[in-house]
Amino acid sequence: MKKFLFVLCATMLFVCCKSTKNTAGTVSLESQGPNAVWTLKTMKNKIMAFGENDRIVTISFNAEAGQVGGCSGCNTYFGGYSEPKLGKLEFQPIMATKMACPQPMMDTERTFLSTLRKVNGYQIAEDGLLQLLQDETVVLTFEKQEKTE
Repeated sequence: MKKFLFVLCATMLFVCCKSTKNTAGTVSLESQGPNAVWTLKTMKNKIMAFGENDRIVTISFNAEAGQVGGCSGCNTYFGGYSEPKLGKLEFQPIMATKMACPQPMMDTERTFLSTLRKVNGYQIAEDGLLQLLQDETVVLTFEKQEKTE
């Protein structure tokens, strides 16, 4: 009986004290809606502040078509992507229109597109933010836009 109680207590202790591993990333991009548009909040740990006349950096995924696109600050970008497994992303070449814009938006766009091309994973954080990862490091953070009717 003592052996049984010991095993039971050890099992309960293991289950109750088990690490509360962050479950972020266990939600697919597709589950966020086919027309979900995300706005850039941070890039390489820098909070992004857009002025009144600035075009906001966005990203949108169309899982059915395997397409990604949005506004890169000045231009529109687009390309293909795949989600080989939950939490992983593979981008095909990302292309953009070639309109010129004033600084600092061109620098923002250049950094954004360069960073996006290196992304190889994602997670949806507990607060609902989309975090794009480069080798397990968050490099871009987006907030889902509310739909306006």
